Amino acid sequence: MQSVSNYAVLPTAKGHIRWHISLTRLLWCRILVNDFQTVVARRMDDSPKPPASSKAKPDAVSPLGGYPPLAIDVAKLAFYGRHFGKLVAAILILSFAQCAQVGWNMFKERREVRREYFGVDFKTGRMVRLVPLNEPYLAKPAMLTRVQECVQGANTYDFVNFQQSFQSISTCFTDGGWNAFAQELERVGTLKAVRRQRLVTQAVATGVPVIIGEQQIGGVLTYTVQMPIRVSFQGGEGGRGLATQNLLITATVQRVPEYENQYGIGISAYTAEERRQ
Repeated sequence: MQSVSNYAVLPTAKGHIRWHISLTRLLWCRILVNDFQTVVARRMDDSPKPPASSKAKPDAVSPLGGYPPLAIDVAKLAFYGRHFGKLVAAILILSFAQCAQVGWNMFKERREVRREYFGVDFKTGRMVRLVPLNEPYLAKPAMLTRVQECVQGANTYDFVNFQQSFQSISTCFTDGGWNAFAQELERVGTLKAVRRQRLVTQAVATGVPVIIGEQQIGGVLTYTVQMPIRVSFQGGEGGRGLATQNLLITATVQRVPEYENQYGIGISAYTAEERRQ
């Protein structure tokens, strides 16, 4: 089985943190360089100037007054004086945003979340959602619909293809439920009568299935469902209808692993009682 969680920390959050750190470092370096250049320019401005009569070398004196071109340009620029406060505010805002981002990521990492797990059915290759056996896999209406289909299918067969019919509905039962169904057929003698008299049976529901019990047995969610059906027996000479039987089916339905049954349920017990109408 393989499991996959639908909750994960997005890798882009770490990228945002690195981007904030890089930008913050860049701004701090820029401010330090500007401050250093300004201090250098001021110190050079305070240093004694050479006499006017002295001649400096052409390549050592700039046409702007004898200061290095880079230092004099930084000292003269008013941009840094006007926007220094804004740069500091931007750094503070980015630092706060970075701290908030780190805090949010730590919160997402540490908080408890509801995870969903999936497995792979190795027979079909399809993904199935894994649900604990003490929780329902299908909603109750869908579960009752499935039980109705199984009960009608289990009581619809003929004297020729009854083995194929039973094989097709065997997925409705657990191993113990299938044995209980076979024993019930043997006890009632329906299958023997169908084979001996060469009959065809057809089952229809005469009422909706009803949940009469719900409990957990050994940590497994279990339902007790009842539904009435009418079984018609047809065949014999001339294909005439021979009999109609009204039955009350009581089935115990329990949760099973999804990789064993795609519906997540199976009939674990089966009884049929004849009803008088």
